[in-house]
Amino acid sequence: MFSLIAGIVVVDELHMLGDSGRGYLLELLLTKIQYIGQKKSARDSGKSTSPEVQIVGMSATLPNLDLLAHWLNAELYSTNYRPVPLMEWVKIGTNIYDGSLNLVRQFTPALPVKGDDDHIVSLCFETVRDGHSALLFCPSKNWCEKLADSIGREFYNLHHKEMQSGSGVQSICLKQEGLQDVVAQLKRAPAGLDQVLQRTVPWGVAFHHAGLTFDERDILEGAFRQGYIRVLAATSTLSSGVNLPARRVIIRTPVFNGHLLDILTYKQMVGRAGRKGVDTIGESVLVCKEAERAKGTSLIQGSLKPISSCLVKREGEGVTTSMLRAILEIIVGGVASSPQDVRMYASCTLLAASMATEQPHQEGDESEAQNKGAIEACIEWLMDNEFIHIQKERDVERYCPTHLGSATLSSSLSPPEALGIFADLQRAMKGFVLENDLHILYQITPVYVDWTTIDWYQFFCLWEQLPSAMKRVAEMVGIQEGFLARSVSGKLIAKTEKQRRQMAIHKRFFTTLVLLDLVSEEPLGAVAKKYGCSRGQLQSLQQSASTYAGMVTVFCNRLGWHNLELLLSQFQSRLSFGVQRELCDLVRISLLNAQRARTLYSSGFVTVAELARADVIEVEKALRKAIPFKSSRQAVDESEVEAQERKNMRCIWVSGKKALTEREAALQIVAEARLLLQQDLALLGVEWNPASLSTNIQPDSHSPEESSNTKPLQSTSRVPEHEEGENVIANVAGQKLVDKSADVSSHPPLRPLEFTTSSEKTMDIDSGVSSAKCQPAKNCEQQSSVLDKVLKSINAKDKGCHNNQTAESSECSSESLQRNSRHNSCLKSTCISSSDQHCVSPVSKRRRMNVTDAEAGPTVFGAKPATQTRKRP
Repeated sequence: MFSLIAGIVVVDELHMLGDSGRGYLLELLLTKIQYIGQKKSARDSGKSTSPEVQIVGMSATLPNLDLLAHWLNAELYSTNYRPVPLMEWVKIGTNIYDGSLNLVRQFTPALPVKGDDDHIVSLCFETVRDGHSALLFCPSKNWCEKLADSIGREFYNLHHKEMQSGSGVQSICLKQEGLQDVVAQLKRAPAGLDQVLQRTVPWGVAFHHAGLTFDERDILEGAFRQGYIRVLAATSTLSSGVNLPARRVIIRTPVFNGHLLDILTYKQMVGRAGRKGVDTIGESVLVCKEAERAKGTSLIQGSLKPISSCLVKREGEGVTTSMLRAILEIIVGGVASSPQDVRMYASCTLLAASMATEQPHQEGDESEAQNKGAIEACIEWLMDNEFIHIQKERDVERYCPTHLGSATLSSSLSPPEALGIFADLQRAMKGFVLENDLHILYQITPVYVDWTTIDWYQFFCLWEQLPSAMKRVAEMVGIQEGFLARSVSGKLIAKTEKQRRQMAIHKRFFTTLVLLDLVSEEPLGAVAKKYGCSRGQLQSLQQSASTYAGMVTVFCNRLGWHNLELLLSQFQSRLSFGVQRELCDLVRISLLNAQRARTLYSSGFVTVAELARADVIEVEKALRKAIPFKSSRQAVDESEVEAQERKNMRCIWVSGKKALTEREAALQIVAEARLLLQQDLALLGVEWNPASLSTNIQPDSHSPEESSNTKPLQSTSRVPEHEEGENVIANVAGQKLVDKSADVSSHPPLRPLEFTTSSEKTMDIDSGVSSAKCQPAKNCEQQSSVLDKVLKSINAKDKGCHNNQTAESSECSSESLQRNSRHNSCLKSTCISSSDQHCVSPVSKRRRMNVTDAEAGPTVFGAKPATQTRKRP
């Protein structure tokens, strides 16, 4: 007999349940699925029902399988099969042993190097000589760089010895053309070419750690996958989350950061060995000294630690944060509202299953009493701090969320974090300093983030150089000069709660100063040097701050603090890309980073709409300004073919993609701008076909002179008259928008746009008069508003970019747009339907990009707010 299943949830890497940072999210998700199934079974008691959702969990490093199978009510299937067999070895001195400590072979170094007592270079050389790749794990970033430099130097020496011998035999065969391409990409990356990578990459060796920028990591990961980089020295963070398999994995030492390597991390590292479809076998080598024999044996023969629930109450905690969040989620989400529902939900957790397994002799009533006590403590805490309240309906008590509770869940903050942010924002609203961005940035700087080690003397020097306006902000948030002075002398130790709070405030303000420089478009290298950190650390800080900014913005939105929301909403994209506010629209195009966006902005392309209507040849000219000058003339010492190759050299590099010439990049930018504009207009109820500007993609088909003679913009729109039901022609742009003073050559030539409304009729801004049937009030307002918006973005020049624009043309455009606004208001009043539907005005592009509208869709419990995920060019 077959049972019907509504859906299947497949959970890969199920061992992440035990992760201290992210495990509770996975546990709560699976608990909710279990709870919904159990509640349905209780409601349909007496009937033969099957679970509507089947859970399939998978992991290669999961120890306590029986417990998880019992918790998920699942059938257990385990196997030792591996598509590519793994040979797990430990090297002690010159001997290599297997997992049972049987001698496999005595290692003889093929490439002896002075000072390399553990034969790391020879282990790598042995793999590369056979045409394979090696992944080398090191405890620290500095160790990675030094080891990569040493291996690259020995490969260089070996190559030159073989060249001098004249034998013609090369032990290491590398793809030189691909490696040159990798070096060129690293040179064009915003951070520039690292000195160590400059020496090692030409010989197929590189390093990978958190100090590299995202662009550099993407380039090196791609080169390793393609076989250009043969040896990659990395920190332990590469062992999980990044799919970079190799033939041989070498673990440099069993001790990482002063502690024996965690067994789960070790298993994840050795799991990188062996590429399916490429290798027939995988090899892992744990390198130990004779004194580390016991440690190496414990790792290779050790077993994984059992996974425990993240809801477990830890020593010294009153109420667990995870349990608070779990109960708040189900109450705010409407999953459970009564005390009985909450208790049933708690019985579906991994914690309840663990307690039932560990204490089978305990009476059921006693276990239930323990759970009830923990739940009541969480409910009491949530009520005392105004996250929930009790509402009585006919002698039935129900838990209902407050605005604070809903805002906490929507912003993905934990309840304790939400309380701290709530207090900070309340204080800030009483006296915001708007002379600069510092005070606003402080409010969206992540709390308790130890992203780098602060040099307190350097911090004190920065404090002395701050202008008075910034010092005023610092004093408002709690910065004390005396605290900085004591920190410099090293006499301050945070022992009490007050001292820890002060320390957190000063660290947070230091981080805010860093973020202020980043959003001011300061070069990444200059900021890294100023604050004594790496470029990769800065980019990681940017991403975490951008996510946090989105969380705080949604928090303000749900609390109804809309004025504060408007102040904070701009910073999510600004922090993510490190740009000023005026570039937020342009960086939506994947090919544009901060530098290229600023170049296009300075050339007059201030919005995506203007790029969508631009000539490709003009965009190409603008892009040439962002790269070093190269002469198109033939040099004395080069041939005509070499000169042509240099002229067509690809100068626009995008991480993970093929390099582009300026012409190719311009074509892609204009094409993507048109797609983005089409999507923006579709959100406002207007259909626009980018093919109407297809002639613009071929810049050679017309000259700039022809483009400069484009007709003045004039727009007509068909607006339905609701009362009569007849077609009415309305002129949206009451007059031609003509810029009399601006020189044609000062602004790129633009093309007219054609729009199609939802009634499938063409709406040409330059010509065409048509008609359409009556539509609801919301569509009327959206169509008229989008025309105003397009006209503004196309014709109103940015003041900062076009200082030569005269007051006459500005008044002309302003008067025309005011007429449009008055006319649209009139049209709206004639189209109001009897349903009294509320018409929401269109949201700006930047607003849509920065803030996730919580009302737009259902809330996903435990999920982070929506942020931009595209990789930076």
